[in-house]
Amino acid sequence: MFEHLLAGFREGLLLVLQSEPDGPARHLRAYVRSIQGHALHPVARPGRWALVFCRPRYRAIWSEFAQELCAGDAFDPAQSAAVRHAAEALWYNHALASPSTTLLTASCTPAPAESVGALLRTLPGAAPATPDDRDPTPP
Repeated sequence: MFEHLLAGFREGLLLVLQSEPDGPARHLRAYVRSIQGHALHPVARPGRWALVFCRPRYRAIWSEFAQELCAGDAFDPAQSAAVRHAAEALWYNHALASPSTTLLTASCTPAPAESVGALLRTLPGAAPATPDDRDPTPP
């Protein structure tokens, strides 16, 4: 299940990355936008994503994936890690707070969306997130 989730996220992330303009935090912005898209997608399964972040083995693999993705950015690695971890924490908390482990509802999405949007606005070259910026294909 984890490999399926990671592969699906990576596929959507590559789509988001194609539309992300150049800049020192290009990969990081795409990563955060992808997290936002997954958190807000109406058929995402938050319970599955919560498993990713609460199991040390999967968390380590995920962290390596995110770190490798953002390694090519000309952005401070410590700041990049802090932004990634903040976005992931928002995603995880959203997944745990969701009323169902099978579907996200519109009523539980505004706070994480606003928080992740605020994170995006702090990054160099970032424009405010719009619904079209979100990953359209989370698993």
